[in-house]
Amino acid sequence: MENKRVFPPTKDEIRKRALELFYTDNPHFVDHKPEEHELRERGYLRKAQLQLLREGAKQIELKLGNEDKQYLEYVKFDLDEIAKRLKELEDETITIPKEYAPQSLAEKRLFKVLGIESIKRIHY
Repeated sequence: MENKRVFPPTKDEIRKRALELFYTDNPHFVDHKPEEHELRERGYLRKAQLQLLREGAKQIELKLGNEDKQYLEYVKFDLDEIAKRLKELEDETITIPKEYAPQSLAEKRLFKVLGIESIKRIHY
């Protein structure tokens, strides 16, 4: 019997699914392998992670009793709320033009924390 780990998905599993989603949406890019930051900026990594989490939850649900299934409904609701919030955050991000790319090591670290080549808008 195969003991396949399904939950939570690994970074490699998420990246593989993100690439599948990218090529499904962009079949004309067969010779182009997108970089990690491209997949992140276009939302493919988030979509892949959510898909894999939902698939894992479905597989686990098949093995659960009634009480556990009720708890899982709460978890699914939370996942849906997280997906909505991720979409809101995605809409709030802007891409920084290359001429404003970080120059110092401190700026590069800050950009890495905020996400490569994108930052959140500051609301006053």
